[in-house]
Amino acid sequence: MLVLAAGLFSFVTWQYYLEIKTESEQHIDRQLETAADFALARLQTIKSTMTRIDDALHGLTDGDIRSAGSRIHQKLEQLAGDLPQIKSIRVIDGSGHLVFNDVLDTRPATADAGSAQSAGNKSGLDIRPVSDADGSFVVSQRRSSPNQDSGTIDVSFGPAHFQRFYEMVRETSGDFAALVRADGAVIARYGASEAEVRSLWLKAVPSQTNIPDRVTFKAKLDRDDVYAGFSRVGPFPVYLLTGIERASLRTAWFSTTETRALAGLQVMIVLFLLAFAFQRRRHHAQQAWASANPEQRHPPAVGRFVATDRYPPAE
Repeated sequence: MLVLAAGLFSFVTWQYYLEIKTESEQHIDRQLETAADFALARLQTIKSTMTRIDDALHGLTDGDIRSAGSRIHQKLEQLAGDLPQIKSIRVIDGSGHLVFNDVLDTRPATADAGSAQSAGNKSGLDIRPVSDADGSFVVSQRRSSPNQDSGTIDVSFGPAHFQRFYEMVRETSGDFAALVRADGAVIARYGASEAEVRSLWLKAVPSQTNIPDRVTFKAKLDRDDVYAGFSRVGPFPVYLLTGIERASLRTAWFSTTETRALAGLQVMIVLFLLAFAFQRRRHHAQQAWASANPEQRHPPAVGRFVATDRYPPAE
């Protein structure tokens, strides 16, 4: 009986372990779907704003932009009203010199938006992190002009909007998420350090060529093992990386197992009491038959044949 109970408990425990493992995979899928959809929507809004800024500057030379600084500032401020997370808008000429800046910004000007036209990047945008303490990132787009050296539009964004969303959709304390470029540069993150995000990315993507659009995987960090996955964000040159610590899964597993084990223990107690009652009934029946039939050596099996005076057991 004890062996049967132990086997039943082991089977139930293993089944629930498999359920938690399946839940972890579904958890990653849910996080990827939700967070990647949000990132796609925000980047599409950023792309639309960049296009409107470019339209506002269309036909203006660098000299026109410099001389009309206040008017340009007012126009761009109105266009950027839909995105309160914008920190600065800069216009840079083809030589890398600053043409317009709507806020005080000490970062050096750069016209390096070449990766916006790189293979596989159909968005026309370059997205890159900056060294600000708050983790801002810059989105660059080439200015539309017949002159290929017309320069770029650089818009700096704060990461708070992404971080608030990641915090809102996380299901456990072990969840984390990040926006990552193909080279491992971290654009925005929540719940994990930049070093951890880069380490995970480089383990999942050892080469920048032929990166799949969606992958789930297991990896090991210094603090814990994790289940993770990444998904490309539409046509943009970034990926949504999300994961969950294995410790959080273990906590959920133990919590579930404890609840199930209590229910299983109750079932086993009932089974034990039933078995005890059956054994006691069988013992009493055998004793009664032995008293009534002292010359018989083998009593009938209780539950299958019933010994009576009318139908005595076979010799």
